[in-house]
Amino acid sequence: HMGPIGSGISMKLALQLPIYVYWQALAEALSMGVRSGLDMGEMLALIADSPAALTMLKPKIPVILQEDDAVAFALSAARKDLTVITASARALGVPIPAASAALDSYGAAAGAGWGEQDVARLVAFLVERSQTAAGKPS
Repeated sequence: HMGPIGSGISMKLALQLPIYVYWQALAEALSMGVRSGLDMGEMLALIADSPAALTMLKPKIPVILQEDDAVAFALSAARKDLTVITASARALGVPIPAASAALDSYGAAAGAGWGEQDVARLVAFLVERSQTAAGKPS
């Protein structure tokens, strides 16, 4: 019990926000590493055993690397949640630039046909997009 009516949904949104932004930030970190010549699988393994990992990262590595097609939670559902989160924050007058940037990324992934893939696949989508935009490493 979190309080009066509406408190539960507020808590749900507060729990989801850092997870959705995490996938965005992880993709940005991996994009930098891949661009500099590092192997994405090796980076994920190291990150998964570091303080930079969420508990859910290790089991999601095969999903990110396209070794497992399991969908626990779809990108399109995360996009819907982020839309609610950003609208709620706006209504409360709370700026959330990281969530807004993540919403743009989830929207781009859904728009590119990745919407029914697992939420962790946002990482692969953003890494692929960043490498295409930057060109091949020299």
